[in-house]
Amino acid sequence: MSMKRRSVNWVWEDEEAQKVFREWCPFPDQNAASRLVDQIEAFLEISPPLDILDVGCGNGRHAIELCTRGYTVKAIDVAKLYLDEAKRLAEKAGVSLDFNLQRGSELTEKAAYDVVLALAHVIGFMSAEEVVQHFAAIYRSLRQDGVFLYTFQGPRHI
Repeated sequence: MSMKRRSVNWVWEDEEAQKVFREWCPFPDQNAASRLVDQIEAFLEISPPLDILDVGCGNGRHAIELCTRGYTVKAIDVAKLYLDEAKRLAEKAGVSLDFNLQRGSELTEKAAYDVVLALAHVIGFMSAEEVVQHFAAIYRSLRQDGVFLYTFQGPRHI
């Protein structure tokens, strides 16, 4: 049996890399996203109205669920393919939220969010310098008593 090989440029802006990563790590369905948001609300003891930033939002499943519950959400990702899907899913769900093609390291907001989520987050393709900039920008974006919830996904080469 012959295996098909693919060579992929592993940077998030590369659409082929986005497709391959999604094959390896598919997005959970909306029911799973809803259950996770239930767990997040219970764990963090939060309820609307709060301002939430979803970093690396993928197809927007958590951001959309949070919006349906009454939170104000901004969602960012560097994968245009995923954001295009997120926008379609949000429209289908009848929610309006801000999806931006943006790196976490490019955040300029200061003390703007009560909660920042980075769920199933991938930092393994960032340089060590960008990782520092990424988390520093996230920290600056949080309000004084804000909470950052981070879960990890993907390669760990730094």
